[in-house]
Amino acid sequence: MPKATLEFTLPEETQEFRMASHGLDYAIAWADLCEKIRRCLKYETISPIAYETLVDVQQKMISLQDSYHLPEPE
Repeated sequence: MPKATLEFTLPEETQEFRMASHGLDYAIAWADLCEKIRRCLKYETISPIAYETLVDVQQKMISLQDSYHLPEPE
């Protein structure tokens, strides 16, 4: 089975280490935010301006997700 190892020089690369070791947390937060926006757009009664703003944010998030080649949240 293939394996991958990440190495960091601590304490110089502490920030990089933290970002890498908490990648799943960032992915979960991203997926949660995508889902909250989707549910708000679908089920909540919000003003037209709020709706347009959330649609714009949602489109920007999808664009960022595509440009960074991130998998779609499940």
